[in-house]
Amino acid sequence: MVLAATLATACGSQTRETAADANPAPPQVPDAATKANTAGTDGAQDRPRRTLTESDRLRLEMAEGACRSKDFGGFFRAFSGSWAVRERYTASEVAFGEVGKANKLTRRRYLDRNHYPLATIDYFYVTAETAMLFDANGGDSDVLRYVMIEINEASDGRARVDWLPGIFEKDLTPPPTEVGDGLGELVQETGSGGHLLFRPTTECWELVDDIANPPLEI
Repeated sequence: MVLAATLATACGSQTRETAADANPAPPQVPDAATKANTAGTDGAQDRPRRTLTESDRLRLEMAEGACRSKDFGGFFRAFSGSWAVRERYTASEVAFGEVGKANKLTRRRYLDRNHYPLATIDYFYVTAETAMLFDANGGDSDVLRYVMIEINEASDGRARVDWLPGIFEKDLTPPPTEVGDGLGELVQETGSGGHLLFRPTTECWELVDDIANPPLEI
């Protein structure tokens, strides 16, 4: 079990990660890597493609390295940090929705609607929604909602990531000195979170479930 409530370990370069990398605006320009991974699905040949940035290329390399070394934590970080990695490592169908109410979506539909709930900012996991606000507000970190993740890997190679957004000691004013560069303890849950399930493939992992927990009772 790996609990990432504190500073996440970086893999590779320390390039700043933003929501523009992880959850970009609707696609505009073709790129070869995306085309190779969308052909034959939901009319992919007729769809405009996204531009592959240097940040995306870096995260693709990170993912490939993590796949080779069987490092799911490193793979998950790259997966959460770039749409291009998700293009390559998402299953042909994804179960999406609330617990007990999930529906199967085609890979293309799931990706096009930017359903993936997480993003990365520097070394932290945040909700994709607040990461977009972060970019739109010129990098105002006050809008970010940080996320605690817990990774469990099964003996058959499957990996489940439970995630929970909240207010952490890092968010307090001022934060406790012992927090340092980490998040510190979870102070208050701000959402119900959910889980992501990845199954092993011959070369790596692929996302098969994106399931939200029932809403918090107020």
